[in-house]
Amino acid sequence: MNKLKALLSIAALAGGLGLAGAAQPASADTATAATWFIRGGTPANYGLSTDIPFPRDYNGDGRTDLAVYRPSLSAWYVRGQFAEYYGNNGDIPVAQDYNGDGRADIAVFRPSNGYWYIQGVRSVQYGQAGDIPVPADYNGDGKVDIGVFRPSTGVWYILGFGAVQYGTSGDIPAVTDYNHDGRADITVWRPSTGVWYTLGTDPVVYGAQGDIPVVKDYNGDRIPDLAVYRPSNGTWYIRNVGAIQYGNSTDRPVPGYYLGDGHADIAVYRAAPPAPGQLICSATALPANPAQNTNVDVVVDSATGATAQGIFHYATTDTTGLPATVDSNGRADLFQYIGAATVGFTVKVDVTVTYAGQTGTCHTSFVPQ
Repeated sequence: MNKLKALLSIAALAGGLGLAGAAQPASADTATAATWFIRGGTPANYGLSTDIPFPRDYNGDGRTDLAVYRPSLSAWYVRGQFAEYYGNNGDIPVAQDYNGDGRADIAVFRPSNGYWYIQGVRSVQYGQAGDIPVPADYNGDGKVDIGVFRPSTGVWYILGFGAVQYGTSGDIPAVTDYNHDGRADITVWRPSTGVWYTLGTDPVVYGAQGDIPVVKDYNGDRIPDLAVYRPSNGTWYIRNVGAIQYGNSTDRPVPGYYLGDGHADIAVYRAAPPAPGQLICSATALPANPAQNTNVDVVVDSATGATAQGIFHYATTDTTGLPATVDSNGRADLFQYIGAATVGFTVKVDVTVTYAGQTGTCHTSFVPQ
């Protein structure tokens, strides 16, 4: 695994605004659909191979939501909740709960000017090109603090707290609350030796060169467990828990609290190439819980110029919606007036996209309230 891929995986685990609108998304021949595999759960298709998976709890229900950040569009997609532009090309996604309301806030760190842009909260300059963002709750007030780790010097800069020299070039930041005192602990993992260094505690050897740190609470004791994912054999090594084979060499580890069972779930994000002659197709219903007699927007991502059409499966009938053409941003909006759709019934939507003799299918759903 190359260094860039490893750092993007770490960013997804750790943690003037421009609105992208004219960017061209990856075409069907350079991007592939992606599947989330959650151990103990059902596989789910959501995202593209060129997306950055960024699972967080975006609605405050205590469960991790499937979500991706699409660099080609500077767009965020959260399954069953929303899809919107926020950021610029070259930004690093850093969604976390910065205001303490229990929901992750969409946010980006812009290396080109060192600014953090946090939607609906604030923007602040803190950091520079080459820094690794390390947002976490360092003071235990229930709000995530802005911070960066500077690999060139091994210095941590935490807004409102100052600078702490801890680590060296080549170290990977792995900050979390290891001792369950409510405050994030400054920590680095050194790939060259497999040693974990946490400020104020003794070093621990766990892991090997090429591994990706994936610290979470895997046994439900509310204390994070040292853990690594080894791409070479698709195995998760969790200290004091054991080794679990789940994944392959090209998967990206995305552990989270998806199933609501009190402990972190092992999960991977896998790019899966479409069959020959098929188009990329990804669909999201907005809102996920619409009121009766309102419009639902099924947002479809596919190749520019493709025609998208959806079949809506209601409780008592199936309705074919009006087609729409995928625009230059790779997006089509299938608007559907749901009338007096049955409250509480899950309306499934089957979407088909066609272009130049190619086809693609994808699915989404919504529940009228």
